[in-house]
Amino acid sequence: MKGDPYYITVRYPGECSICHRKIYPGERALYFPRKRGLQCEVDEKCHEANKETMSAIHDEDFFPNRSL
Repeated sequence: MKGDPYYITVRYPGECSICHRKIYPGERALYFPRKRGLQCEVDEKCHEANKETMSAIHDEDFFPNRSL
């Protein structure tokens, strides 16, 4: 859906919103368009957070009308 996070190949230097590590051009990162933020895949805590985020997005796509 519009505004959902998605993976990108970084073109400009940035910083991870979780571990504050520098993200360099050419690296893969999860991009959050609403916050205009990045999350790296290098740190284990960030990698786990990325997996949880993507899992929630896929669940939402598969079960769009499911209420919690």
